[in-house]
Amino acid sequence: MSTNDTGIDGRVVDAAIQLPIAGGTVLVALEQQDGSQPDVIFMQTAADSAGNFNFCPLPTPATFDVVMVAINGAGVAYDATVAVGVPGGTNLGVIPLTAETGAATGPVKFQGFVTATTGSAAATIDASVSTLQTIALTGGTSLVITIPAESNSVANISVDSNANCPATAPMETNCAQYTLIEPGSNPSVGIFSSGKITYAAPTSGSVLYSVGANAFIPMSGGAKDCTPPSQTIIVDANGNPLKVSPDTAVTPKEIDFTGCS
Repeated sequence: MSTNDTGIDGRVVDAAIQLPIAGGTVLVALEQQDGSQPDVIFMQTAADSAGNFNFCPLPTPATFDVVMVAINGAGVAYDATVAVGVPGGTNLGVIPLTAETGAATGPVKFQGFVTATTGSAAATIDASVSTLQTIALTGGTSLVITIPAESNSVANISVDSNANCPATAPMETNCAQYTLIEPGSNPSVGIFSSGKITYAAPTSGSVLYSVGANAFIPMSGGAKDCTPPSQTIIVDANGNPLKVSPDTAVTPKEIDFTGCS
């Protein structure tokens, strides 16, 4: 693997044919851990038609986790692929993404509501919403990563009206709906070590997600709002785990922010 100054680059291909993913969009997110919290997206870009992407320049010294998702021109979704612990100055080379196979090959649609209240009156906030998955690392440890939202997602919302609140919304709240388009399978994971990386096949078994949301004061440049300002939901509207399969729609439990300004 060659180096690219302080940047990170690579080329995403379809794992089955080793060619660029035709049509659609390949999204690549550069992520870092936020203390003990899940990985947060530091930068994000779309690969070009040949599958190439490049993040440059990057701060040094620093390591990043690189998360890639795609949907091709026929609407077939690809499992997320994660490169863990990548230092700046790394060319990741060819990165294979695995397409969904079988009767259902489309992505999952997460669609839910965020509400906000001061406690006695409806509150107006901005909210960012994202999906999270847990990946296994060496030594029995794990890491929670953010899965980039595919095209047609609505991940950043203004919670500023009670006109379309669902029946489950608390009294004296504003509400807004989000939509997140995501892979329907578990990620493929590779851990960067000694200049090399090998990607394992996506793990079988249940595909579990969580949904995280952050509340901000509008027009504040990112100042947090509400108590607490961040929430993570691990169940759907019926109280069941957020377990998904390809080409399905899921309604996460409502995210209710209180103590907002």
